Amino acid sequence: MIHIIDDEMLIRELLSKAVSHMGKQAQSFDSATRYLQYMQEEAYIQPSIILSDINMPEMTGCALAPLVKQQYPDTTFALMTGNPEQCTPHCCHGQKNDALIDRTFYKPFNLKELSEFIHNN
Repeated sequence: MIHIIDDEMLIRELLSKAVSHMGKQAQSFDSATRYLQYMQEEAYIQPSIILSDINMPEMTGCALAPLVKQQYPDTTFALMTGNPEQCTPHCCHGQKNDALIDRTFYKPFNLKELSEFIHNN
């Protein structure tokens, strides 16, 4: 199971279709706060991979990563951004987050790279 967290509906739909074509199941969420709510539900299914946008209203993907990894340290967590400048040292590559962020993808996506990442995790 792969969880997709992005405030842009088109990105969620594109990734859900791409993941489905890779033979995997996907579930998408429109915000990090909605995802945190879902994590508290009995129906929560731990994913093998989370693909989260960095820049979202209410909470960033960078702020979400430690909250997820605290409860589910084995979940692979990848960030996505359309603006590489959002990858500050404190978010994508900082010492504090080195163990939290497994990969950063830049929009528009290279679907071959995304497919390889998903199949290897």
